[in-house]
Amino acid sequence: MDSPEVFKGSYSIEKYLFGSSEPKPGCWVKGQTVVGNMTIAGRVVKCFTRPIYAYLVYCGAAKGSSNDVYIQRQAFSTGFSTHFLSDLAMPFAFPPAVERVNGLSQIVSGVPATTLWAAPGQIFEDIYLDGVEPYAVYQVHMAYVHRPLADSLKMVKADPGIASVFCEAGGQSVLVSSVALVRGFAIQARHAVDPLEWGTIKTRVLDGVAKETWQFDETASQSSSHCY
Repeated sequence: MDSPEVFKGSYSIEKYLFGSSEPKPGCWVKGQTVVGNMTIAGRVVKCFTRPIYAYLVYCGAAKGSSNDVYIQRQAFSTGFSTHFLSDLAMPFAFPPAVERVNGLSQIVSGVPATTLWAAPGQIFEDIYLDGVEPYAVYQVHMAYVHRPLADSLKMVKADPGIASVFCEAGGQSVLVSSVALVRGFAIQARHAVDPLEWGTIKTRVLDGVAKETWQFDETASQSSSHCY
């Protein structure tokens, strides 16, 4: 991975992903590191957390009913991404305070922290369609990477069940998670892009960590503004 293009904050991320007639399936994210607890299978793990990859998820097709601007009520996902939870296959939770990572990273989720860092749900938003041409509707999801601190790492490695969901990358044990940001858009179907599979995204992230292209800011543990 040679000097990949990186985007900071929701504005630059969204401009790259769907700010033109040719959407992109995903992009690397420059973000801050925070420190705090997550819960996996009932065990509390203190970890570093940072955003790392934004990507598009296909929500469905839409079509206007006239040659004028048409408003359609569209369902979008909220909470943890269902593909992430299905892959994890065990209870997983974060306190809403972890939202600090998005605030520091200038990432706008579109929903309260109690909805974003929670079980999957659904929200309805208006999308605007122009004319009768078919559209493809997408939503932005954000992948985060987590690494246990020393004491928690010992606990993780001593529990085979929990250890199984962490991956070794560059000598680090990391977990890749994802949430659904309520940032949806419609694009003419002829410009539709194939979304990335969750397995592909995880592989890219782990490869980047292994090659030290992406790192955690370990000084975050010494900063009260970066701890929750």
